[in-house]
Amino acid sequence: MSQSKPSAELEVKAIQERLVNALSDHTQQPFYCSGKLKVTSNDLILYYGEEEKASRIDLSGPNENQVKALADACTKASFGMNQQDILDETYRKAGKIDNNHFALNFNPVATGLLERVRGELLGLQFEVPNIRAELYKLNVYGPGSFFKSHVDTPRGKEMFGSLVVVLPTSHEGGALHLRHSGKAFVYDSARELSSKAEGPSIGYAAFYSDVEHEVMEVTSGYRITLTYNLYFDRTNPRPQTPIRDETVSSILSELLSQPTFVPKGGLVGFGLTHKYPISTPARERLRPLLDCLKGADAALLAVLRHHGFDPLLYAVYDIEDAVVISETVLNLQNINMSYDDNPVEEALNGGGLLIERDDSEYQESKKVHPVKWIMPTKRINVLDTFYLAYGNDASIEHVYGDIALIFRVGKPGARMDTAQGEEEGGEDEDGDEEEEDAMSY
Repeated sequence: MSQSKPSAELEVKAIQERLVNALSDHTQQPFYCSGKLKVTSNDLILYYGEEEKASRIDLSGPNENQVKALADACTKASFGMNQQDILDETYRKAGKIDNNHFALNFNPVATGLLERVRGELLGLQFEVPNIRAELYKLNVYGPGSFFKSHVDTPRGKEMFGSLVVVLPTSHEGGALHLRHSGKAFVYDSARELSSKAEGPSIGYAAFYSDVEHEVMEVTSGYRITLTYNLYFDRTNPRPQTPIRDETVSSILSELLSQPTFVPKGGLVGFGLTHKYPISTPARERLRPLLDCLKGADAALLAVLRHHGFDPLLYAVYDIEDAVVISETVLNLQNINMSYDDNPVEEALNGGGLLIERDDSEYQESKKVHPVKWIMPTKRINVLDTFYLAYGNDASIEHVYGDIALIFRVGKPGARMDTAQGEEEGGEDEDGDEEEEDAMSY
């Protein structure tokens, strides 16, 4: 006897919940790594200043006057907001030296730090690539200095994280607070570096670039840091053996075998755990970001590809009474300012795909392509999410965006026959007539 529709739907719901829970196990993995690394005194020789004003300091054992002279040589550190650099010491109070005005013997590759970060931060990720570190700035936080909550400015689609190296100068306070997806971690560099019995050491914390972080107020001494931007290194590939999560893979197989799960075939979506850099010029495709997914997102991609699917990345936009997805970046400012035209129509003409629309505004002439969401998706708000974000610098070329992984499934028994999709129409899970879905990859 065939299973009744209500019980079948309950079973599908239970399987979906198990799949989400299995994927959530990956989101519980650390979004950071931290520790202490032993170095030599030679690694801590710093030169700073301009031409005839250049100075030298040995940071393995500087005196108070030397550290203060370094702090005095800094300029005030600004931060990025609304695509502008802003100087506001009620939000960020710190000194900085740009990377063209200092040189330090410390090398994150030669000391083994970069490989340690790669293993600790990305070691649980599938198909872990090589990475490279790009020196960004030197910052000095003296007494009373701090930096309120922010995320680091994205500088390209292959930038996945930040590395903060804390040099061994005495200080109190200045703990680094990290927050992501409801989880938090505190890295107390003052405590980490308090013991010098084993010789000179540096402290470090590396984290994904969309992790919100904050530097608490320094109460005494000087907290001196180097900041590196971390990138996936595609120019120097490392042979990898693809690994997939067997539990996630098995549950996905079980879900796809259910006849009441997307019974006519169609689009299935997962909202991603992390935010990713999106190029602000319109029309750039999101597909290259598939090679830059992190943590749970990378685990999900590996499973979907193992099952033979070719998922794509889509930005999800709220536009008036509709939800639109697009595999290319839409020009949100133009759409938002087009009062005389229909902004939804403009988004669709720009390459978007309509997936939801308020029934009261539904137009028979326009097709809706519903997405079956396994994990909830976050929608990019035209203004709030795209432009109003605090960062360590202003960004003109990239901003963070919430994106989704979407793929097409065929009908039960022919899940991989995605060309069929919904072409034959019929009834969906609620008994409503389905229209032809012309979307294809």
